[in-house]
Amino acid sequence: MDVRSAEPTTDELLEITLAATEMLNFVLLLQARKLANSATSGPTGPGDYLDERIAAAAAPLERHARRMTAIFTDHQAWINQHLRSELQANTGLAPGDRSNAEQVLARRNEDYAQGVIDAMRRVVGDAPATYSREVVACDLLVGVVGGGLMTCFKTVGTGCLVAGMGAGLALALC
Repeated sequence: MDVRSAEPTTDELLEITLAATEMLNFVLLLQARKLANSATSGPTGPGDYLDERIAAAAAPLERHARRMTAIFTDHQAWINQHLRSELQANTGLAPGDRSNAEQVLARRNEDYAQGVIDAMRRVVGDAPATYSREVVACDLLVGVVGGGLMTCFKTVGTGCLVAGMGAGLALALC
C-alpha cells in the first residue's frame, strides 16, 4: 500500500494537534504584543513579559513546521481526502468556521495538503523569500487550520475548535 494514501498514526495526529495549538498560541501572542504596543506609550506595560512569551513560543515552531511538512507529505492523498470530507461534513466545524476554513485552505484541485506543506516550508525558510512576522503568522495559520481539521475526529472537537479559531484569525489578519 502506498504510504501517501495511508492514515497517519495516532502519534502523528497528536504531533499535529500539538503543533497546531502551539502555532495558534504564537500568533495570538503576536497579536497581544501588537495591541500592547498600540495601547502603551512608554517602556512600561506588558511588553517585556510578552516579548519573553513570544520568544518561548517561537522556539518549537521550526520543529513543528518540519514535522507537519513531513507528515502532510507522507500522507498527502489520505489527508486531502480527509480534509475534503471535513469541509463537506455537517458535523465538527460550525458552518461559519467551515466556510472560513475553506477560504484559508483554498487550493486548485483541492490539494489542501500541498497548501499546508508550502506554508510550513516558508515558515522554516525552505522557500526563497524574506518574510515578516505577519507573513509567518499567516503561514502558521494555514498550518493551524489544516492541522486542526486533520484532528477533529480524534480529539473530541479540540481540533475543530483550533481550526475554527485559526481560520477566523487568518481571515482577519491575512
